Amino acid sequence: FVTTSNKNTVSLIAGRVDGLNFNITNTKDNPIIDAVVSLDSESSSIKILGDSKWNLNTIDPHTTQQFQTTVFASKSLINSPVSFKISIQYLDDNQAKSDSFNLGANVIGDITLNINDLAINYIGGNPNLVGNILNKGNTLALFTTIEILTSSSITANQSEGRLPASTQTLEKETILVPASSFPQYLGDLEENSPLPFSIPLAMNNNTASGIYPVSLRITYSDDLRNSYSVINNGSVEFISPITTSNNGQEFFGNNNLLLIVIILAIAGAIVLIIVKRLRSHKNIRGQN
Repeated sequence: FVTTSNKNTVSLIAGRVDGLNFNITNTKDNPIIDAVVSLDSESSSIKILGDSKWNLNTIDPHTTQQFQTTVFASKSLINSPVSFKISIQYLDDNQAKSDSFNLGANVIGDITLNINDLAINYIGGNPNLVGNILNKGNTLALFTTIEILTSSSITANQSEGRLPASTQTLEKETILVPASSFPQYLGDLEENSPLPFSIPLAMNNNTASGIYPVSLRITYSDDLRNSYSVINNGSVEFISPITTSNNGQEFFGNNNLLLIVIILAIAGAIVLIIVKRLRSHKNIRGQN
């Protein structure tokens, strides 16, 4: 018999229910019957939640049978190897036989990244795309970088097979062009702890205010130094400084006009008071 997983390396994600698959192959030239396959964890920190025993009527010669179950690995096993014992009892030529194998696995942490609070802020007079990355998993995301994907970079990565063809091309590519073509290094992302980022932008001064799409790529490594890439699409509001300046001019212009009207009204009231006083004095003198 030969027992293998359905992948080159079995990896289990700690802290959540995960699937475990393995295969058993009958390498004999004759079938076996009444086979009983059982799966046991050799660690008390791993619980088998799904099936752990299977009954098979027969396994034909040189055929493979796949088995599936679900397990739960504790967070304490992150970055640790574990093993399962697979036992099989069967009848071979009417003789009761048994065999057992060990199936090894690696336990890795869960890394789930979200981007929140996207905005464009001016820092030192220069526009920056700012936001927060939140690792909602249970282990560090190592060597994390973030970069803005422009329409040209999306097309290039799609042609190289590094991005799915379904990724939407940015319609307004003039808005979110990074000042640097290199990804920004953020370091390690701790679990449940938001990390702020700020990416300088090369903005066109004629860019109109509005809501613009943004596509960000985050790369990171897990505990086993396997690299991953995540694409996050969103939108961000941009307010043109030219619009702000014009609005300010209109504001001050309207205020100046109002101020002139008020001054003229006060001046008119003062003149009216003076005229009335002069008339009153004249009437008094005429009576005397």
